[in-house]
Amino acid sequence: MSSQQTSTSKSTLFRNGLLFDGSGAAGRRADLLVKDGRVAEIADSIGTDRADHVIDCTDKWVTPGLIDIHTHLDLEVELAPELP
Repeated sequence: MSSQQTSTSKSTLFRNGLLFDGSGAAGRRADLLVKDGRVAEIADSIGTDRADHVIDCTDKWVTPGLIDIHTHLDLEVELAPELP
């Protein structure tokens, strides 16, 4: 890309999270790069220079596209906090 061109692509790097990929495998520490709303790369380490925005996910779970956190489990959490 020439210096006169500008990119409209948006990218976010989620770093150092405990990543669960939905396969049933245990979570693993990984970086996740999202470009234009799609997962572009998952790797042990991705350079911060590859993203417009970086989010530190240390001590956080990263579950790309796997969990819809919107629930109506308010009472259930109080009755059974482990939500079996």
